Amino acid sequence: MRESNRAELEYMAGNLYGNGWRAEDREELQEEYGFTNHELDTICELLEEYENNSNEEE
Repeated sequence: MRESNRAELEYMAGNLYGNGWRAEDREELQEEYGFTNHELDTICELLEEYENNSNEEE
């Protein structure tokens, strides 16, 4: 299986965030979706960015 590129990971992270997943859910995301370590690192970084941006807007 090939590893996802940055654009695909950004798309996935946006959908995950919209469905309530957060960076702190790292282990559950790994179990649920079977991401590679690189994919998981990138997705969790993006989720954290989204969380921080959301907190700044409040």
